[in-house]
Amino acid sequence: MGVHFYLGRERLRLDSVFAEGGLRFEMRIINLHDFEAEEILDSPDPADLVWAIGARGDHAQALPRILQRYAALRSEDQRVAISHLCTYAAMMGLDGLLNESLKEFPMITANLEESAIGRALMEKGLEKGTQDLLLDLLSTKFGSLPDWATERVKQAPLDTLKRWAHRFVRANSLEETLD
Repeated sequence: MGVHFYLGRERLRLDSVFAEGGLRFEMRIINLHDFEAEEILDSPDPADLVWAIGARGDHAQALPRILQRYAALRSEDQRVAISHLCTYAAMMGLDGLLNESLKEFPMITANLEESAIGRALMEKGLEKGTQDLLLDLLSTKFGSLPDWATERVKQAPLDTLKRWAHRFVRANSLEETLD
């Protein structure tokens, strides 16, 4: 029998037995939603704490408690723990809440460039910021933007946005900038 650890945001809807035809597979499912965050936060092992954000409870209260414990770790252990926390928080859609919580702990430095998810989040943030800036510049230069232009900018990848930003400087029309 296999053991599976479920980490999803929603409650698990999978049965522990799968049987079809002559095939039968049984598994033990450990569902994080079956645990209270408080129980996990009481663990003496700092490596357990990351799981509290997937358990039942208030994530906004759990994150500062986790970070407070991580702040006391040695530098290398802290780096690993924060990397795991950043990855799992992103998977759970809690990266914004984690970023807010990290502001309260300046002694903790999270190098998001070290994780693939962190790099992807930074790239997405750069893309969104570039979109917002380009939309602001375009509307300043050309006036109120038509819906097609706004949608085009919002859908464009970062390399296209950079190309349009360079064109913007010399362009005489919106169409010339975004073609």
